Amino acid sequence: MSGKHTMPPGIVIVIPSHNPDDRLSGIVHGLLEREAEKIVIVDDGSDEGSRKQFDTLDSLPCCTVLRHESNRGKGAALKTAFSHCLTAVPDLRGVVTVDGDGHHRPEDVVACAHRMQGSGSVVIGQRDKTDKTISRR
Repeated sequence: MSGKHTMPPGIVIVIPSHNPDDRLSGIVHGLLEREAEKIVIVDDGSDEGSRKQFDTLDSLPCCTVLRHESNRGKGAALKTAFSHCLTAVPDLRGVVTVDGDGHHRPEDVVACAHRMQGSGSVVIGQRDKTDKTISRR
């Protein structure tokens, strides 16, 4: 893979997560297959049952897991990740936020990153509201 099928350089993927299921690992591995350089996952106060999955992801070379001791909400998780990116990623060229529930396909994340990089603007993706597997929330 190369070009439009892989993540552009300098883009960090941010995934806030609370008590994830195995779809989180699936999206992370899908992004790594598309040459994501850096993935920041925020464990937003998940229970002990999720610890092993976060530890496994944290051991991957391109992944960093940040942890909140208690659930603080998606907004706080995003702020934690953005602060980390600004201080720990010197070559940062952009951030793409992704939900870990499997509804953001890796190829769509890559396309969004390319659109953002090409336009120099914020890009907002919208889920297909006719898909009955996606929560209305």
